[in-house]
Amino acid sequence: MKPLQALLALFAFAFLPLNAASLADLTYTTTDEEVTITDCNEAAAGELVIPDTIGGNPVTSIGAFAFSNCTSLTSITIGNGVTEIGTYAFYTCSSLTSITIPDSVTSIGAAAFFRCTSLTSITIGNGVTSIGRSAFQSCTSLTSITIPDGVTSIENGAFSVCTSLTSITIPDSVTSIGDSAFGSCTSLTSITFRGVAPTVGANAFLEVADGAVAYAVGSLSFGESGDDWNGLTVERILRWTTTDGEVTITRCSTLATGELVIPDTIEGKPVTSIASQAFFFRTNLTSITIPDSVTSIGAGAFAGCSSLTTIEVGGGNVNYTDVNGVLFNKEKTLLHSYPAGKTGDNYTIPNSVTSIGNVAFHYCISLTSITIPDSVTSIGFTAFGDCTSLTNITIPDSVTSIGFNVFGNCTSLTSITIGNGVTSIDPLAFANCTNLTSITIPDSVASIEFFAFSGCTSLTSITFLGTAPTVGANAFLEVADGAVAIILGEKHASFGDIGTDWNGLTLNCSIDGPLCWLTWTTTDGEVTITDCNEAATGELVIPDTIEGNPVTSIGDDAFRGCTSLTSITIGNGVTSIGNYAFEGSPAKITIEKGRQLAELEAQLATLTAELSQRPTQAAYDAAVATARTAGQGDVTGDPASYSLFTEDQIRTMSEYHTVGQNEAGNMQVEIGFIQSADLNTY
Repeated sequence: MKPLQALLALFAFAFLPLNAASLADLTYTTTDEEVTITDCNEAAAGELVIPDTIGGNPVTSIGAFAFSNCTSLTSITIGNGVTEIGTYAFYTCSSLTSITIPDSVTSIGAAAFFRCTSLTSITIGNGVTSIGRSAFQSCTSLTSITIPDGVTSIENGAFSVCTSLTSITIPDSVTSIGDSAFGSCTSLTSITFRGVAPTVGANAFLEVADGAVAYAVGSLSFGESGDDWNGLTVERILRWTTTDGEVTITRCSTLATGELVIPDTIEGKPVTSIASQAFFFRTNLTSITIPDSVTSIGAGAFAGCSSLTTIEVGGGNVNYTDVNGVLFNKEKTLLHSYPAGKTGDNYTIPNSVTSIGNVAFHYCISLTSITIPDSVTSIGFTAFGDCTSLTNITIPDSVTSIGFNVFGNCTSLTSITIGNGVTSIDPLAFANCTNLTSITIPDSVASIEFFAFSGCTSLTSITFLGTAPTVGANAFLEVADGAVAIILGEKHASFGDIGTDWNGLTLNCSIDGPLCWLTWTTTDGEVTITDCNEAATGELVIPDTIEGNPVTSIGDDAFRGCTSLTSITIGNGVTSIGNYAFEGSPAKITIEKGRQLAELEAQLATLTAELSQRPTQAAYDAAVATARTAGQGDVTGDPASYSLFTEDQIRTMSEYHTVGQNEAGNMQVEIGFIQSADLNTY
């Protein structure tokens, strides 16, 4: 006879949809104010939720055979108060596809889920310590089962004839596996053991898949790789060294697959370190869990794990943590490792990060964009190496160095912005970035090391905003044919002449113009123009200042041989023009320097008196001889057209003058004395 409260509950459940099982389908008993489900109507169908309480009393037990032969139930949710599942409790629930056993359950009885032939997955709560005899026998559709760490024994036949089960992980808490526990699991190819070898009953793995492997994560008790252990072939997952009683993981088997939990102890000793590249390119791993005991993880420990989607860290670890599966140091100032198989095509590095670790994003081939915050000051070697889908990157001003191979083999990279704080570009930094067509090097960069841009086969132009950096061997090896180095005008002197070769690049001038053709020296804060590239063409304006210093002088022979210049304008600050400064140049030369009118009138009076003296033939002949001795070449023309005055004398007479060759090839001086707003040359 059910109590009144149970009848009220039945009334409440009467309004559930017809296709859902309900409390009305259940039979139960109450003893000492605890409820045990004892039976279920075999006609019950669909989903069934076993409540936490019935009639105000907690449901604590599912009795033997309670749901046996309920062949139309598809899903059962067990309440959080249940501690025991009895023998044959769900026997032949052939339509049941999934079930979750809560943490409250401590024991699963014999044959509890025997012949649940549609059951595909099951999660066993952390409270279970023993999986009973034949508990999941003949669950022929079961492909996934999670056994919690608290289980110590797997009884006889527990998973026998689970013919769809391909793999299973045995936690380190399991100490015994009974007879035929996995017998006739004909698809079972791998069993991962996280602890030491348990005791094993007869035929525990009889008729599993041919070549089935026992993966020993952290114990030598199974034997060496290749050994036979109870009909399974041993494969040691982890290799390690032990120093001063502490274990360092040094290598992982290439056969490791799926989820890997690194043990906190191996052979009784704490695992404290993971060596560099310990899991390098273990492409079948999907997740790695790092225990609390680990205090040191080497660079690139998980690099190239292309299926790895998450790295988890124990909550009690004092040195490391994870954020959404990405590994950081505890303070989150170092981004240590980004899982190469993590989904998503863009990632923003948190503002707490100051350092991007060595090999941190290596082989993250799904990422197309990564945002680096201004907080980052250092980027480790190969940090973004082989990120073949990465299309653009901005390096903030806070970064001072682009390390070794940082962007090597980023074959989709088309845009790079280098911050103004970068002083060095290390070897192979951008090697084989085959889609990169141009890049700008800020004036802060002092060195570009060997092979830095080698193999950038589409790179046609590199713009330098500063003086020439030191360049290592083959820095620009195998860039695009005809690639140019574009330089700022006032910086070109450190590179060389425009059009010449500079480390395999052809020097080209930026839009800044005339300074690209000039060479100069600076002494006591004043600039002297010393040379002009003979390839200079057209009009050239000498600026008033170069690099903040006034241009005050044009040196001897400075524009000699610049035959393609048509016009040269000399800046306002020039006070001295050297000997033969414009020899051989047909350019019209303009000196732009204002004088007070009174001063011009005084010069005019002096010059008028001196010009009245015409040279004699003898004086002319002497002038010709002097010119030839000075290397000027043939001097022809009417002696009356020549002045006996030197260039210095002419400058003294008037600073409005031009000096150059006339059409006959002779030196010609034109002197002006009156400044006009309408005239620029004289």
